[in-house]
Amino acid sequence: MIETRRISRKLATVKDLSHLERMLDHAKQQMCSEGITQWTETYPNREDIYRDILKRQLWLFGDDVKAMAVIEENLNFWNIKRLVVDSAFSGKGIASLVIDEIKQLMVVHHVAEARLCTNHTNHRMIRLANHKGFLLHHYYQAQDRENFGAFIEFRYCRFSNADSC
Repeated sequence: MIETRRISRKLATVKDLSHLERMLDHAKQQMCSEGITQWTETYPNREDIYRDILKRQLWLFGDDVKAMAVIEENLNFWNIKRLVVDSAFSGKGIASLVIDEIKQLMVVHHVAEARLCTNHTNHRMIRLANHKGFLLHHYYQAQDRENFGAFIEFRYCRFSNADSC
């Protein structure tokens, strides 16, 4: 039997807000230093995190909160947004474990498709998406971030028949 690594998960609460804001700020600094033009100084921000918590769509991963991600549930698919790994755990495969956990949740909740978007400069996310079976769906310009260049939407389908997604 093949053993797979799992990562714990829980919904974020308002009590987590300060820690998550620090994680987000560190992620934005790291992205800026690496030339990733995906987020702005004002997006995402504390209010976005707070709104995601109230909507019960911000998930925390790892017993000591190694990562966070928004899972927006739509009728036939999920949008994975703002996947952030705590800088203390960067490069340790945490994002890969998060995607694996989301895929497991998709099975449990009978969700056929997941989507994620990233900027063309975010090479780590592009590699992760490709490695985890997400396929490039299309390029687009993000509203209010046109000067950041192309964004890429990736889609993951649980079924081999593309028509089932």
